[in-house]
Amino acid sequence: MRVTASALPGTPATGDIAVDSGDANKLKWYNGSGWQEAGGGSGGGRTSCPAGFTLIGTSGSAEAFCISSNQETSATWLGANQTCRGKTPKARLCSASEWAAACVDGASGPNNMTGHWEWVADLSGSAGQVMGNAGCDSFAYYFVVASYGSRCCFR
Repeated sequence: MRVTASALPGTPATGDIAVDSGDANKLKWYNGSGWQEAGGGSGGGRTSCPAGFTLIGTSGSAEAFCISSNQETSATWLGANQTCRGKTPKARLCSASEWAAACVDGASGPNNMTGHWEWVADLSGSAGQVMGNAGCDSFAYYFVVASYGSRCCFR
């Protein structure tokens, strides 16, 4: 790993960090495809999300995260996990608490989160948890081979 205090290197390697003198000396890291701001707020959390994702929480705070703006295609619980792992940046199936926080965000949050079930990461024995059918606090458990939509999250 190399740390520089100048312009961003022209040929960075994944994992490089640098202090960008061209952008108010912000600390940045290279994720393999582009430079990302490290931290960005008093809590060191995420400040933005890529296209297709919505920022939940206070920008820059430790609890801020990104969630799929729209429901992913229906799949089994395992299929939903694989869909999220295939995203760039790599995501994961949202936890029940992340899903509920995004749902409660309402108009500023993701689209169409209620009126149907969506998988979340939480499991109970051989059953996976689904959220959202009748509202933000609605949940149930179904066998993981059933097909439902889902949301992907990352911090």
